[in-house]
Amino acid sequence: MRPCADTPSFTNWVNSDDVNHEFSREIIRRFGEPKSPMALGADNSSRFGCLSTAWNLMYHSRMFSVIGALWLIILSATTADQTPQKVFKVPVELVLAHAVVTDVNGRPVTGLKGADFLLADNGVPQQISYFKPETEPFRVLIVLDVSGSTRRKIELIKAAAKRFLRQLGPNDEIALMAFGDRIQTPSGFTSDRKQLERAVDEIRGGPSNKTILYDALSFAFRVAFKGIEGRKALVLLSDGFDTGSGIDVDVLSGYLAQTDCLIYSLVVDTEADVRENMIRRRGLPGASEFALVLDSSCEENEGLVIDAAGYLVQRHGNSANIWLLARNCDDGPLFIAASVPRTNPHFDKSRLLVRIRSVRPSKDWPERVPLSKTGLETFVITDTKEGIEKRLGNCISLQSQVIVVGKGADPAQWQERIATFLKQRFPDLLTALQLLPENYRRARHNMEVIATTTGGRAYHLKTLKHVDEFYDLVARELRQVYTLGFYPSALTPGFHLLEVRTQTPGLSVRARQSYHR
Repeated sequence: MRPCADTPSFTNWVNSDDVNHEFSREIIRRFGEPKSPMALGADNSSRFGCLSTAWNLMYHSRMFSVIGALWLIILSATTADQTPQKVFKVPVELVLAHAVVTDVNGRPVTGLKGADFLLADNGVPQQISYFKPETEPFRVLIVLDVSGSTRRKIELIKAAAKRFLRQLGPNDEIALMAFGDRIQTPSGFTSDRKQLERAVDEIRGGPSNKTILYDALSFAFRVAFKGIEGRKALVLLSDGFDTGSGIDVDVLSGYLAQTDCLIYSLVVDTEADVRENMIRRRGLPGASEFALVLDSSCEENEGLVIDAAGYLVQRHGNSANIWLLARNCDDGPLFIAASVPRTNPHFDKSRLLVRIRSVRPSKDWPERVPLSKTGLETFVITDTKEGIEKRLGNCISLQSQVIVVGKGADPAQWQERIATFLKQRFPDLLTALQLLPENYRRARHNMEVIATTTGGRAYHLKTLKHVDEFYDLVARELRQVYTLGFYPSALTPGFHLLEVRTQTPGLSVRARQSYHR
């Protein structure tokens, strides 16, 4: 046992004639006025160490009346701090459901008790063993989408997040997370608002070719909320578009069924911005750029290679940035940009086709150009793979896409291979624009499901200018959420349907709809 620096001098007291009186006054001075017995607080272990010393001294005392004072010691030492606790400890077997209750006019109903609720698991009534009123604090994880579709408004997003921090309850603990093509975690859970505001400033947006929304939510459930029990909520600001996660929405649904975290989705409409950006770039953001290399083992087959390159450019030259790497030019290795309206709006595929016709694919390079170091995907059209490494050297890599169009080859075959390559990597602009509304409809639907499955809500924002209004709605609703818990009477593995309602007719309850054992 560690030493107790605050241990009173019990030897003098046990020899006093007024032992009970003096002892009681000193205990009150040291430990405070006695209160009703409660569960031990987090800092009571040191008190028990000190009281153990007192017990040993009293045990050897001649004064039997000291035993009466002992009860006062125990009573005081087992008294917990009555201030609201920020850390909730609940048994892991407990199933939690957060509930918002409204009347017939949609107004929130507050002041309810645990006895006012009814709860059923797969239709079987359950005894409510855990109840927290709407005044209890939350652990809130704020998740921000800073991917390519929102990067131009990153400062607006960060400013709104700072204002949201101030709207949450003073006892709420908050953590921050952001994502684009990677996950950022600038702050863990804390109630220090100044620290959180500094963490918001650390969030970085920027160009990103993919959005890992589902991976970010999976990370939140598996890592950010790991070991966090009791009342917790996730507030997500995103357009709902996922273009690069390692999991799909079905896998994410499995995580949702296993979490007792309340989710609020603030769905930003970025469809118009993305459409404008696609048209301006004449392709899909971040996916429409590659290098084209023409190669031939002999002069006889140069025409075949040039025809194939022309076919590729005809199919895709107006919706991608194609960098032509010629093997033999008067002034050395040549990079020619096609369809790059950001840097040269007057350059189009017709000019690129003219330049392709001037290329001699069978001639050696005047010097080696390490194309593999540029980071561009390389598309090589050649008459044969035999000897290609010797001819092109470090201009290509193992990841280069090679299409063989040798003499006697059926043009339909290599045209099909080129078409497949383009379809997989660079969807046609017109097709992509046609699919955009449906893709956004599906993204918004997924954001709705993600929220409502947990008992939360999805709010749809036409513009980020109004994001403060929706953050305010979330902050107010978090102060109207009841938390119920029960020990399932049936331990059947798999999905369980939950139903939460009140004893009072006419009241509506929005709560978690299911859980998974």
